[in-house]
Amino acid sequence: RTDALLRSEVPFVLLGDFNLVPSDHDMYSPTALKGDAVIHPACRHRFRALKYKGLYDALETVHNGDTRGVYTYWGYRGGAWERGNGIRIDHVMLEAAVADRLQAAGVHAHVRGWDTPSDHAPVWTRVRWGQ
Repeated sequence: RTDALLRSEVPFVLLGDFNLVPSDHDMYSPTALKGDAVIHPACRHRFRALKYKGLYDALETVHNGDTRGVYTYWGYRGGAWERGNGIRIDHVMLEAAVADRLQAAGVHAHVRGWDTPSDHAPVWTRVRWGQ
């Protein structure tokens, strides 16, 4: 489907919970998740393939490639939120025309600290449309 969208030359965004940590610096501890599917080499390869096809990772773009400590998920067990033991598994991937209009992107991590929160924090982007 991504290939068809790219061929259409229509601006688009792929976003959501990919359940994938793109690289070791996108998690609090590379050894803590050893053997977990979120860091499986085949999954990481598929994610990199999206980038090779020309999609841009919004968070990576605004952080100049350094997303260390930019997390979108903290599990409920073991005090992950309180300890800062997060991972980045929610992504916003931008087609080139959208990436050219990217003004900002981030994570509303503070909502993870609310009463009865989701284990995911909202990822957001701001894109300039029009003139």
